[in-house]
Amino acid sequence: MPSAAFVRATRAEEEVLQDVLFSHPVILNLWPRGICKVDSAYEAIEAMQDGWPDHSSHRRAYHRALRTCRDTLDGLQSGSNCRRAFVKAARVARITAPQRAKASPPCIRSHDLRGDLPD
Repeated sequence: MPSAAFVRATRAEEEVLQDVLFSHPVILNLWPRGICKVDSAYEAIEAMQDGWPDHSSHRRAYHRALRTCRDTLDGLQSGSNCRRAFVKAARVARITAPQRAKASPPCIRSHDLRGDLPD
């Protein structure tokens, strides 16, 4: 029979992170996908890890936003702090799109796609 400490540790590892929705979406222009909508902390992390421009001029804002979004999923930061850091990083990287731009579905990792992007 497993010890109580082992059972608690196993349950903690199995906990699923709760995504945190933004108050309103962030619209980005990510190459090669084009315009996409980011609605949550998890989607922000996905966008930053796949499709974010790689330039040293905005590395600090990028890492701060990534850390803040991860902390949000861990319950250590608020959704508004996550969105604020994410928007700042996107502006520094010059990838924000006008809010009225027609956005595709949420940003999707290219290896998750089966076929072409949705219309």
